[in-house]
Amino acid sequence: MILQKNGIVQSTLFNDHDILHGVTTKQLGNMSYDRDQATQGRQAEKNLKIFLKQLGIGLEQQNLLILPVNHTSNVAMIKKPRKSGRMVIRNKSNFVIKLHEFDEEEGFDACICQDQNAFLAILPADCAPVMLYDKKTGTFALIHAGKSGIIAGIIMKTIFCLKNWCQTQPKNILCYIGPTICPDCYKPESKSFDLVAEITWQLINSGVMENNIKPSQFCTYHDQHLFYSNARSKANENEGRQIAIIGKK
Repeated sequence: MILQKNGIVQSTLFNDHDILHGVTTKQLGNMSYDRDQATQGRQAEKNLKIFLKQLGIGLEQQNLLILPVNHTSNVAMIKKPRKSGRMVIRNKSNFVIKLHEFDEEEGFDACICQDQNAFLAILPADCAPVMLYDKKTGTFALIHAGKSGIIAGIIMKTIFCLKNWCQTQPKNILCYIGPTICPDCYKPESKSFDLVAEITWQLINSGVMENNIKPSQFCTYHDQHLFYSNARSKANENEGRQIAIIGKK
């Protein structure tokens, strides 16, 4: 079941596990500092603090680690940095302990972590936030999945890295696919592309159990009262970003 309450969308899939997660809605406002030019990021910072407080996350002792997404199929694994707070991860950050550069492009769009008090984050608009949790090892991962990354196999590559780096068995993975643009609204080159179906196919073909995969039913494009949309903003609204996070306390 997918729940939407107090500006946060969550899945009940993780209810019985020691994991925190969520995707914000417009109720909590824009979460991108870069797109908050009017207040130079100050309002976005306030919005973020409200969201984190609702989840019980405090950046005085914990980390919010934002992936350097670039529509790649690169996968990284990190450890919790010594310094707490919000930070953007870089390929050469000293807490990146493994990096599989499947592409030559800078950045990575999937990240794996096993540590407590470290929360992985992305700022999607129409791309899918894909949250993975290994209920046996406690390993968690976050994927930024757009068309180009999906076609390049980022879902399967992340499962591959989980198996090789963390001894994850795919049958133990729980997966929540967060709000994304639906195929009725996403027609690149005048042809529908179903992000959720393609993500689900890669998960199942990587050994994840179908009943352990829970997609959101929201569309970031036509549920415009709830979500920011990159595709929609080109026509008629200021572009903002929701934030999607997953981690362990």
